[in-house]
Amino acid sequence: MDRRRPGGDLGPLAADPLLHVRARPAAVTAALTGRTDPVATAWDAAGPALIDLPDVAGRAHTLRARLLTTAPDAAARLATVPAPWSARWARWEPGAAIGTTRGDEWLVADRNGTVRRYSAATGAVVGLVPVAEPRPLQALTVTAGGTLVLLDTWGGTELLAPVHPAPGLEPYALDEALARLGAAAAVPTAVAATALAEDAPALGDAVGAVHWYGAGEVHSASLHTGPVTALAALALGPEGVPLLAGGGYDGTVRLWGPGEEPMAAPVDRRPAPVTAVALATGPDGLLLAAAWADGLVRIRRPEHPGGPLDLRLGSPARALDFHGGALLAALDDGLLAVDLHQL
Repeated sequence: MDRRRPGGDLGPLAADPLLHVRARPAAVTAALTGRTDPVATAWDAAGPALIDLPDVAGRAHTLRARLLTTAPDAAARLATVPAPWSARWARWEPGAAIGTTRGDEWLVADRNGTVRRYSAATGAVVGLVPVAEPRPLQALTVTAGGTLVLLDTWGGTELLAPVHPAPGLEPYALDEALARLGAAAAVPTAVAATALAEDAPALGDAVGAVHWYGAGEVHSASLHTGPVTALAALALGPEGVPLLAGGGYDGTVRLWGPGEEPMAAPVDRRPAPVTAVALATGPDGLLLAAAWADGLVRIRRPEHPGGPLDLRLGSPARALDFHGGALLAALDDGLLAVDLHQL
């Protein structure tokens, strides 16, 4: 239904954001062109996502996420639409690139390599991580001992020792393990660490292989055709069995338990490069999130027969993390925490 009035007047659309998300998205986009009020600005920022989303609930909560900081009344109005997800908090600022969690903090690097600390619960800025020579980063992760591992766009790694170390590989042993992983890999393109104290981070490389170091040995598996573009790691069960999720330029998402053969079929495949993956486990089992370069974020429970939850947030996600029941997403134009209500 096209609710525009003659001459481009929005009529009731101008007063109620619920009517925006219930009307035809293309018509709303045309009618809002040139307007500078918060709802029009938010609609424009969400861009093609609002056109692509087929349901009212998806459009309502994608738009609401963009309005949390600029128009709380409009955001509250949109929150009345039932949906399987909703934004907990958002920070819309350009430059966010990649991130990783460390305790209750989310460490996010911008495109120049400056690493900022945010509260994972609220999105508030906590401080900076001192980096001697900031440079463009490809990925970053935190080891069980609290060491921050930076991977730059040329495949080089840098270790930043924690202020308050926890049990884990000390920097010398970690550096030696990374050297052995680097020797096994082609140019490293992704990095991820489990919470296992004895493990070094896993590396993904430019030819599609993933390399994991444990018990003094390097284990490798070919997961993708072309570069590994995203990597996540998790320790399963009381024994701490490692599980890796790789995302590739080939658009596939694959799971691998080091020491075993990789799964024969990908968990997911789409016609766009994977930009981020995340793993978590809880009372309901394994949780896997993946993002692609075309802007889709998909969350699924691989062990359950139910369908996945698809989100379009307005720009591609470059990093994903699970924390405190929320999915944290570092987008091209901001940071977002998403509560998952149904899956």
